[in-house]
Amino acid sequence: MCSNTDWDIEKYRSDFDADDHWKLKKSFILAHKDRYPEEKLVCLAQVFYNVEFLGCRYPEKLMKLVEELSKDVAVDYREQKKNRLQRTFVAASDAAEAKAKGTSRRTEDTKKPDGKAPTFVQSRGSRNEFLRKEENQLSPENLQMLHKMRNISGPCGSIYIIVSSDPSQSYNNLQRTSSTWKMPLVHEINQEPKDQFFIWRCMTSFGTVTAITEGLVKNKTKTACCEYLMWKLQRHYYTLKIASSLTKEELSARDADVQKSDVLVGAAKEPEVVPDNIGLKMMKMMGWAGGGLGKNEQGIEKPVEATGVVSRSGLGFGGKFDFRKINQVLLQFKRDTDGPQELVFAKDFSNEERGQIHQAAKKYGLKSKSVGPKSSRQLFVSKDIYYNKMDPWKFMELYLSLKDKYYQKFELYPPIDSDLVLTEGVTYLGLEN
Repeated sequence: MCSNTDWDIEKYRSDFDADDHWKLKKSFILAHKDRYPEEKLVCLAQVFYNVEFLGCRYPEKLMKLVEELSKDVAVDYREQKKNRLQRTFVAASDAAEAKAKGTSRRTEDTKKPDGKAPTFVQSRGSRNEFLRKEENQLSPENLQMLHKMRNISGPCGSIYIIVSSDPSQSYNNLQRTSSTWKMPLVHEINQEPKDQFFIWRCMTSFGTVTAITEGLVKNKTKTACCEYLMWKLQRHYYTLKIASSLTKEELSARDADVQKSDVLVGAAKEPEVVPDNIGLKMMKMMGWAGGGLGKNEQGIEKPVEATGVVSRSGLGFGGKFDFRKINQVLLQFKRDTDGPQELVFAKDFSNEERGQIHQAAKKYGLKSKSVGPKSSRQLFVSKDIYYNKMDPWKFMELYLSLKDKYYQKFELYPPIDSDLVLTEGVTYLGLEN
C-alpha cells in the first residue's frame, strides 16, 4: 500500500518529548511512512509511544499490530536501555565496595583504559554535579552538630522540624514536616456538649505526639491546637526555618528579568527611524518635536511599520506566547546555581499566560507566586532548594556545609526552652504548669 510521503514529521513533536523518546517515535514513523496514511500512522506511533514508555494497554488486535510494526524499530533502543541499566548497577556496586574498603572512588584502579580518570560529574550547574562536588565537606563543628541532631532521642525518632517564615502558619508547617518525614499527621475538630454548653474540641497528632485543646470559638481552638503541637515538637527537636527571601515591597521595586517580548514568537519588530528619514524631517518642519501625536500628545509615539505578513496575523501583531521559550528560561534559571534566587516576570502577562508559567515552574521543581492587584499582577519564580525527594538528612548535611554559599534563606534553631504562648479562651489539655 503506497501513501503520500511528502509531509513533515517534526510538526508532530510536542514540547515535552525527550530527545531519545522522540527519536524512537520518529524512527517508527519513518519505517512505515510509505505503508500508511499520515493520520493513521501518527496514531499508531502514539500508541507505540504509550505502550513503550507509559505501559498503556489497548485491544489485543491493536497491540499485536503495533508489536509487529515495532519489532525492528525498538531493538536498538531496548538494547541501549539494558546496557545503561547494567552500567548503573555495576557503578553502584563498585562504589559500595570502595566505601566498604575505605578507599577513594578516584583511585588508579578506576581509571579508564586510555589512562584518563573517569568523569563523575555532568555538565556545569546540574544537580548531580552540585551534590557530588560539595559532599563530604563538613567541618568538624558542623559534623558534630549533625551527629548531635541525629542522636536526639525524641518521641518521633530522629527528625527535625521544618517551618516557613510565617510562624502563625502552624498547621501548614506541620504538614510540611509530615510530608518530609513521611509521618502521619492527624487533625480533628468536633463540637461536643460540656457543662451545659457546646464547645469545640480539637485533637492534632504527629507521630506519637498529641495535642488537645478546647474552646468556644472554632478557629481559635484549631489554631491553638496546632501551635500547642508545634511547641511540643520544638522542645525536643531542632527547627529549620525557611526564611522569606524578599519582601513584597522589594519584589515590587525590582525590575523585571523576563519581558513578555522575550517569550513571544512571530512578534513584529520595533521600527527603527534613522535621522535622515524623509517622514521624520517633514514632521519636524511642521513643528513636531517628539512624543505622541495629537493636540495633547495622546496618540502613538512610534511609526507603524509596513511588513509582509505570511500567516494570518494582522497589522501590529504582538506575537504568540511561546511555551517552549518559557521552559528554556525556567530551565536555565534552575541550572544557574550562582545566579539570583528569584526570577521576576513583567506585569503585562495575561492571567492565562501566568497560569502556564506556574505550571511550568511546578514541573521544574520551582516555587512561583503572583503578587499585586488584578490589573497589574506580577509573577515571581524562586528556586526551591529544599527537595522533597531528597533524603532529609542528606539535605541537612548539604545545608551545614554550604549554608554560607547557597542556603542563606534557611536558618537553624536549637530546641526551645520557652513557655507556650497561651490563647485566651482556650483550654490546653495535658499542659504542665
